[in-house]
Amino acid sequence: GAPVDHALASGRVCFACDSVPPIYEMVKGAGDTIINEPLSLPTPGKADVVVTILSSRSDNYEICFVEHEAFYDLATPKYDVIDFAERATRGGDGAPPPKPALKHSDALETITTQEELDAAVAGAGDKLVVVDFGAGWCK
Repeated sequence: GAPVDHALASGRVCFACDSVPPIYEMVKGAGDTIINEPLSLPTPGKADVVVTILSSRSDNYEICFVEHEAFYDLATPKYDVIDFAERATRGGDGAPPPKPALKHSDALETITTQEELDAAVAGAGDKLVVVDFGAGWCK
């Protein structure tokens, strides 16, 4: 073996292989660090994947070996079964999940026209009127 070039990867590097158990047995026999023994991970709608995760002696990277048939099946997008709206609510694609909308006091009014604003100011008499202006297109 030649050294692995991690390039821009960090933390975990994953390799597809024909079979995970022989790699696991070789690493176990050499006395290297095994994070998990080979196990099968069920993935509904796609192939179950057999995986083992090892630890690199030299740089503490996690090295993941996955049987290639399931690996490539998992890597194939199935756009017809992805609910992108639901995915967004769970922070899909790296974005944090949306925060719940704030509940304002019942004393607050939503005003959408100049006439409604004029009426609210006139109706307030000598009370303080606070206006928080925003536009839907302004983020």
